[in-house]
Amino acid sequence: MLIRKTLFACAGIIVVCMMALSGCASNASNSSGSSLKTGPGVDVANKTITLGILSPYSGPVATPVGDPLARGVEVYFKHVNDNGGI
Repeated sequence: MLIRKTLFACAGIIVVCMMALSGCASNASNSSGSSLKTGPGVDVANKTITLGILSPYSGPVATPVGDPLARGVEVYFKHVNDNGGI
């Protein structure tokens, strides 16, 4: 029981230290305005971002998990895009 309490105390101390250190991190910002960055899935010319999800589309969990998840993602991003995008 003492080992368990010590383990939880150490984990709590580590979490608190990580939170404190993340508050000390510098926030680097680009002062040149709104420059667009390129990368995989980013089309700067058309101002689009392509996203993907990992979801089961076959097998025993495709119907209860994969299909509703994919449809939910589509509906959410359609809503975001209809309201001006990001």
